[in-house]
Amino acid sequence: MKLPPSAKFIVYLLKFKGSMNRKSIIQETMMPDRTVGFALKLLLEKSLIHKEQPDFNQRRGSSGRRRRKRDRRITNYNLTNNLLPFDLLGV
Repeated sequence: MKLPPSAKFIVYLLKFKGSMNRKSIIQETMMPDRTVGFALKLLLEKSLIHKEQPDFNQRRGSSGRRRRKRDRRITNYNLTNNLLPFDLLGV
């Protein structure tokens, strides 16, 4: 399976760091936003990763005040299976 180096690096990062959102991937890899977006789109199309919606449950804190709602636009990405990146990508 041919993937660009940016996509391979994101698979490697998700394997060892776990579920991450787009902003944290950009911060960790220091890649441009467009490059990360292209790589995530490619990995989603090849079903190597999947989107995880964050938990939106409203819970009250110990003080009884309501917590802020999470931004529903934020999506976490995670690997579809637990194979090593080298096994998936033939590196």
